[in-house]
Amino acid sequence: MNDPAIARAKARLDTLSADEAVSETARLRRLARVSERLEAAAVQAEMDAAKAQLDAVKAQLDAARAARDQAEAARVQSEAAREQSEAARAQAEAAREQAAEAARSAELRRGIFEFAEAFGLPITEERRAELERCTFDELVALRQRLYRERRW
Repeated sequence: MNDPAIARAKARLDTLSADEAVSETARLRRLARVSERLEAAAVQAEMDAAKAQLDAVKAQLDAARAARDQAEAARVQSEAAREQSEAARAQAEAAREQAAEAARSAELRRGIFEFAEAFGLPITEERRAELERCTFDELVALRQRLYRERRW
């Protein structure tokens, strides 16, 4: 290796290597590169941590939305059940009133039959069928007429 360009480059390298200021500059450049890589790694780690936190918040938000949707569905179901309960209660009340009315009508019919017997009025099957078809108000009117007129 007797190439003069290589020899000059080697001589220049030896000169620069012996110079403390140049060595210090080279060392500082290496430290700067290492510092840049460390800083880039730290920034990347912070970005990864922030992304993980964002993903966690998104998951919590999704869970909260799902819970809200479930709560809404439960509220709607509860409201429907309450409405069904109210309808059933109203139906039961109507049935109770209807049964009470039927019982009052039956009792009133029995009373009319007893009056008819007591007054000697004939009770035919046709009369019985007619009395079964009468409403409560019609039975009350008939009973009052029997009291007053003592006839059908």
